[in-house]
Amino acid sequence: YAPGETISPLAFPDVALNVDEVLGK
Repeated sequence: YAPGETISPLAFPDVALNVDEVLGK
C-alpha cells in the first residue's frame, strides 16, 4: 500500500508511526 493513501493516522496511529519511522531511517 502507499503510506497515507488508505491508512488513517487517527484510526491506525501505531501503523502511521511505524511507517514514519521506517521511511525516516
